[in-house]
Amino acid sequence: MRALAELNRPDAQMRRVLSELDEMRGIVGALPGRISALLQRLNDGELRIQTCDLEVRRTATALSQAGTRIALALIVLAATLGLAGLTIAAAIAGWDGLPVILPASIALVALLSAGAVLFISIVRGGGG
Repeated sequence: MRALAELNRPDAQMRRVLSELDEMRGIVGALPGRISALLQRLNDGELRIQTCDLEVRRTATALSQAGTRIALALIVLAATLGLAGLTIAAAIAGWDGLPVILPASIALVALLSAGAVLFISIVRGGGG
């Protein structure tokens, strides 16, 4: 109780206020020189502003991954549509080789998709 009473005495509070004002006087006194030096560096092109915003990086990573997934989905869709078109053309033409070409086409689509995944993963440094 005595320690709290000692800290809250008016003369102790006044000493703290005066100490903080003295510290602020030093900061405010140095401010014009610092602002002048900062503006000079900005004018000379020597000033670099570097930010580190974790949320922006996370958003950029998420957008990059979404773009990769969309690109892969479009590749698989195009291969699937090509396979469907080939199957329809073979059926209309009455070609009997359909049982052979269908598994071969599916394997080709799988290989192309795996290659696209690998290629994009390498290009983006594993970010997909």
